[in-house]
Amino acid sequence: LTYTEIVDTTLSYNFNCEDYDCAAENAYLERAGRVLSWGINQYDQLEFHYFTLSDIYSGSNPINNWIAKPVIFNPVADSILRYPEYMSFDSTGSAILISGNKQDIFNLGKNIRPLSAIKNLPEGNSIVHPSGICVGRLGELYVTDRSNHSVFWVYEGVASTVYSAPRYKNGDLIAGEPTVPTSIRLNSLEEIVVLFLGDGSVRKFDRKGGQSVLLQSGVIKEPSDIALNNENDLFVVSAMDKKVYKVVSDDEVIVIAGTENASAAALDGVMATESSLGDPVSIDFDISNRLYIADNLFGSIRVVTPDG
Repeated sequence: LTYTEIVDTTLSYNFNCEDYDCAAENAYLERAGRVLSWGINQYDQLEFHYFTLSDIYSGSNPINNWIAKPVIFNPVADSILRYPEYMSFDSTGSAILISGNKQDIFNLGKNIRPLSAIKNLPEGNSIVHPSGICVGRLGELYVTDRSNHSVFWVYEGVASTVYSAPRYKNGDLIAGEPTVPTSIRLNSLEEIVVLFLGDGSVRKFDRKGGQSVLLQSGVIKEPSDIALNNENDLFVVSAMDKKVYKVVSDDEVIVIAGTENASAAALDGVMATESSLGDPVSIDFDISNRLYIADNLFGSIRVVTPDG
């Protein structure tokens, strides 16, 4: 006995799509090759998602869900962390976030319940505008304050000043001194590396405030972030130059991502110096020395392997 089984499959256009599969089916019916969706998220920000139908329907390993998914906060965290500005992780994997609307630093913990890390600091060591953070091996926090032009380390509720921009007796800043500290990293020797937007320099500090210059002012135009690889090499990204640089000495850098070619496209599978970067704003390394570049213009995260 032989027979033929017929499966009746009917696709209908859905005008109220809220997921990936629905959008893909609509695109298939319209014979469209690409899908661009958008909407206003819970932070009143315009959000885009983009993919091609070939990602789904061709190849041996088709994509069948969105690549990026939001972190689901509980209602308490959702109301507090309206504008997260900077983040780090402690040794347990717990996220430490700077909240822009509260100008506070929160440890989310495993239950995603934000606890302030700087709420009860003693008078005189208050942090006005936290703008960068990293976590040490003992759970201590290293924080930059762009409004106070200061760098602190905080441990067990006590804050100590690592650096504060020198001032005249009337409170005015002394010209020529580094100001507006933002991005901050720790190297393997527990030395503190800080980017100063005021003069575009990068400096290294010990906990007692001793400092040395890793990158002089003016070498890179308007640097926006810094990162350290496993060998403690310093890397700096400039959104203005659309490049990522490796610092060779305090007055010399080399390009390791981005290109001078104005007609170059943002391509994968080529050397990083042959691909265009749109608006690179943040960088970091993983344990395998791969460089990650957050690009605001293309809404993407680019990855550069150790061989370039």
